Amino acid sequence: ADTYYLPVTLHDTVGPVALWASAHLMLHLPNAMIMEGVRGYWADGGWYNDVVTRPLDVREGHLTLDQTPGLGIGLRPELVQRPDAVVRTTTAQDLARWS
Repeated sequence: ADTYYLPVTLHDTVGPVALWASAHLMLHLPNAMIMEGVRGYWADGGWYNDVVTRPLDVREGHLTLDQTPGLGIGLRPELVQRPDAVVRTTTAQDLARWS
């Protein structure tokens, strides 16, 4: 898109990890225009805050990212203890098989 001088807009409706990954991507795109999110998901009382270790820092329409390693957000450990949780783990053998 940048080659053709087109802006990039990302939309979040899938969860907090995707929102943070998208925010990190937008920080590095020279043609980033706007990133949309569903306020009802991440604002006070939204379900995103039920699954992450810390709330999103959104002020005046801007998401603030810090210097925390990785995406800067983690899932609550108790989520994997739920009886309906599906946990998938990538092993070194998986990575070797895919390369």
